[in-house]
Amino acid sequence: MSAKPYRLAVIKIDSVKGQSFGWLATGSKPFIKLDSVDFNDSLLVSVFNLYRHVYGQINKNLFIHKKEALLKYTRWVILIDDKKQVAGFMLCREHDHGIKLGLTAAVNSIEAKNAIVELIRKAFNVKGIFGEVSPPLENKIKGYVPELEASVAVKVIKHSKKINRVDTDQKHYWREINNIGEQRKMMVGRPDI
Repeated sequence: MSAKPYRLAVIKIDSVKGQSFGWLATGSKPFIKLDSVDFNDSLLVSVFNLYRHVYGQINKNLFIHKKEALLKYTRWVILIDDKKQVAGFMLCREHDHGIKLGLTAAVNSIEAKNAIVELIRKAFNVKGIFGEVSPPLENKIKGYVPELEASVAVKVIKHSKKINRVDTDQKHYWREINNIGEQRKMMVGRPDI
């Protein structure tokens, strides 16, 4: 059995504004290809620690409890600062309808937070990139990205992620998230449907 292929892109915080992000969907440069056995453990630890710090402030029942669980995401965009330290990340995975954004976070600096929001805004405007967002992220990207009807989300997400109910706006919906419970979501971006 061969190792799962990964794509890793490491970019500087200050380069986000000047980039278009079509490469997120195509998997081309600046992505480099890796196998899981070649994945740098210190990078995995840095991303996991940042994930725990940021997501732990949102909900104490973290969705991911072990760093190795991050390897379900196969496209990694790492933002680095001037000291070449991890300042933020965006983790995605291949999906039947394109590339689905899974996790994002940034260190507690205005520059890093602005860069990750800019990256997410640009990513969700690339054909084939989509994701489900919760209210905190939705508030930062609203008006900058395509917002999809819940009826589209029903078609895109897997049957195992059943939507429990749809809000009257026909965009927001509620579904169960492992270890967290029922959460309000909205699908954004440009999935291949």
